[in-house]
Amino acid sequence: MTALIDSLCDIVTAIRGKPLPCDRARILAALAGDGLSEASPKWMEDFVGAIAKGETTGELLAIPNGYPDGENGLINSLLDIDEHVVPLGVDDYGESVQWRIPELRILVFWSRESGGTGCDAAIRPDDADLNSWLQIQWNRRNRKRGDEPADARESPG
Repeated sequence: MTALIDSLCDIVTAIRGKPLPCDRARILAALAGDGLSEASPKWMEDFVGAIAKGETTGELLAIPNGYPDGENGLINSLLDIDEHVVPLGVDDYGESVQWRIPELRILVFWSRESGGTGCDAAIRPDDADLNSWLQIQWNRRNRKRGDEPADARESPG
């Protein structure tokens, strides 16, 4: 959990432009700890760590659903931090979640419409055309499964 809390504190520091005072850092740790298991899963530490570093993903990532160790636990904790500690700008639309972090020049995206047991996630450059990129990624995945491309631009030939 320590690596996850450290990464969350790094993100909040980047957004605020200065470190959290000790009491707010404790609140951040308590909120993240309250919404998640005592030992945060590796995927979550890696994903939040990549966000904190401003790293982008080249393809969609499959992450588990569920609470507390899936995307629901992480997003609920982010929304609690957004409400009680510092505004993060996390927008939960139901089917998808977007989190634009201009200070890190990234856009984090989760889609709950993957049709599997998890959800899709990506960290993209802040100025990227997310919708076009997502369409290409989903079409590639469908072709691998043997499904028809949803977009003629991705059709072979």
